[in-house]
Amino acid sequence: MVDSLSLGVEYSFIYSLKKDGSLRNNAEQNFGLLNMDYSDKPGFAAVRRVLDFLRSSSRMDTAPEINVLLENARPDEWPVTWDGAKLAAPGSIETHAFIDAEKRPVLVFWSSERAGGDLQPRVADIRIYADWAKSDTVRAQDLWTGETFDLPVKRQGGRVFLKGVTVPDHPIGIVFR
Repeated sequence: MVDSLSLGVEYSFIYSLKKDGSLRNNAEQNFGLLNMDYSDKPGFAAVRRVLDFLRSSSRMDTAPEINVLLENARPDEWPVTWDGAKLAAPGSIETHAFIDAEKRPVLVFWSSERAGGDLQPRVADIRIYADWAKSDTVRAQDLWTGETFDLPVKRQGGRVFLKGVTVPDHPIGIVFR
């Protein structure tokens, strides 16, 4: 969803709204945002949070350079095999810049490692080559859990630095105020 909004995709679709089976080991029966009885699965609230967070935002036509420096590389040691091809997760940090209705910069980021793996969240330094922050902290929101937390900001020479940021395998959003 965040990728689609960032790329300006006009229409985006959810593959399956409702879980359509009860076999736990059959992936095709377990897609969807709703259970078979139409109760919410955890992903339903997460999708709602992402949409609420980005509701008044649009993609930045000219986003600044954003560099992410990882403490260590972690290649995918167990790539999924699909039709005979090994598909390894890229292991990079995805970043997408938006602008909200009040003309404030918005950043959404996550680790592109395999979701739900047994790995600890990544730690990274994020450098934004634009003077987005007006204070020494920014408020971030975990778009999976809804938890909010402060991140310390260092500003220098028209750049913003977020140091030692925990980057999970699901989106974190920041509105720079």
